[in-house]
Parts: sequence; C-alpha cells; structure tokens
Amino acid sequence: MPEQPTDYRVAVFGAGGVGKTSLVLRFVRGTFRETYVPTIEDTYRQVISCNKQVCTLQITDTTGSHQFPAMQRLSISKGHAFVLVYSITNKASFDELQSFYNELSLIKMDELPRVPIMLVGNKTDESEAREVSTAHGKALAQKWKCGFMETSAKANSNVKEVFQELLRMETRRDMTLVGEVKQRSKLSQFFRRRHNTLRESTSNISATDSEGFSESPDFPRQLNTAPVGTETAREKKSKITGFLKRKTSKSPTDKSSDGESSKS
Repeated sequence: MPEQPTDYRVAVFGAGGVGKTSLVLRFVRGTFRETYVPTIEDTYRQVISCNKQVCTLQITDTTGSHQFPAMQRLSISKGHAFVLVYSITNKASFDELQSFYNELSLIKMDELPRVPIMLVGNKTDESEAREVSTAHGKALAQKWKCGFMETSAKANSNVKEVFQELLRMETRRDMTLVGEVKQRSKLSQFFRRRHNTLRESTSNISATDSEGFSESPDFPRQLNTAPVGTETAREKKSKITGFLKRKTSKSPTDKSSDGESSKS
C-alpha cells in the first residue's frame, strides 16, 4: 500500500535488543514474542482519527544496527513523531540514544521543538536487573524537552499509553486511536522476495526427475512421473518390446497355417 497524504509517520529508534519490535507488536497486535529476531525494518499501520477524519498511523520499527545509516536518516526525514527506546537493564542502550537524538536534531533543525518525541525505558518486568534509574530517564527527557515513560512490552504495561501520549503531543493535528492493520515496508518485502527467489532457484536446479523432466514455476510439479495424459519413454519402450514378443511367439496353429500358405 503506497503512503497517503493523511499518513502520520512514527519512527521507533533504539539499540538492538531493547524491545522496539516487542513494543510495536504489543501495541498493534496485542502479542509478545519471546525470541529475539533482529529487525532490518518493518512498517505497521493502525487506523486513527485525525482532525475528525480517518487516517493512518504508520509505525516504522527501525534497525538497531549502525550498518544502515541512510535508512535511519530517511526514517528521521520522513517521520512526524519519534519513540526513542532503551532498556532499563542496559546502561549502554540508554547512552546510545544520544547519537540518535543528535541525528534527529541535525535533520529536523528548527522544526525539532514542534516534533513529538517519547523517551521510553522498556523492560520494567526485569527491574531486579535495572541499570538505569527512573530519575535518570526523567532527567534526560527534561533535557531534551520530550515525553517520558517506562514500559514493559512483556507485561503489557504502559505500551498503549506511549502512543496515546505521543499523539496528544502533536499540536498540528487532533488525533486519537481507532483500529489496526499491518503492512510490511517495501524494504522488508524486497528481502523476502529475494529470499523466496533464491529458494525457488535452488529447488529448480535440484528437482530433475529420472525421465528428464525438471521442475519450474511454469511446469507441473512432478515426482518421477510424467504429466497426466502423456507416456514416458519407459512406457513406450515397454509397449514396443511387448509387441515384438507377441510377433515372435505365435501359436502352433498360426505357424502351420503359415506353412500351408507357403506351399500353396
């Protein structure tokens, strides 16, 4: 689905493993994934009310890797609002947000004071391993003049509230949450298409049967058989062999009649 003028774009930034994807999935699907799968980039859509009209909240779950700086800059450039996530159990992830904020300031420049930003300390369900105090989080939010909230995607604590608060901070539009639907980003679709193409190519190379038929997207799938309604070379050979055997092994009556015919 192409972007619409009514789309409101939110980009979620943070180091790898802080729970960005878990927060987004908990918000749009109400689910939590226990296993960690690194994200390249995924985009989710949720229907919202904007200025008393239906429009779309487009949430981009960005990569936590520094290998894709151009992608991060593009997400900042196109974004209307931002969620900066760290793990309360990882001080390094808290410190790393400064580089994201610096990039945000550099790209948004004079527009920055009007841009809604939420600083989010995730994984409060692991408070026994806390490395970043709530006070430190609040202090950084005050310095950046942005919103602040601590959450737990696993326990579903304050997840919806983060996005509600983010929309409330938007002064240029009047927005509220309504419903939801998901869409993957074009980049994610590209990687999946490439993966499927490579997998199909490998199957086509190895799927050659004993009769010389090979599997391709335009050819019926075969398991050592010919397509329905046709004969294999083996079947044709078998029929010819049977015909010759019948010709060479005629009954005695046939042989005697053949002899009498030759005498006459």
